[in-house]
Amino acid sequence: MKATTKNISGIQNSRTIEYHRKPTESEIKFGYGATHYLSVDSSMCSKPDGTIKKRWKNPIDGLIYTQNYTS
Repeated sequence: MKATTKNISGIQNSRTIEYHRKPTESEIKFGYGATHYLSVDSSMCSKPDGTIKKRWKNPIDGLIYTQNYTS
């Protein structure tokens, strides 16, 4: 019987990148004036050459997040 192997390299190379942004004026007005943090899978915020973007526009809220230096 021949054994088959499956490629799971995409799962093993996946990592989470931390981003943050300052609150918007409307968030401050409604009392949400803290810094907002977001964890993003590296596959969503990588450039075509494989490097990670320092600034990333979130497709859900349309706001720009900056990469944390500690990640």
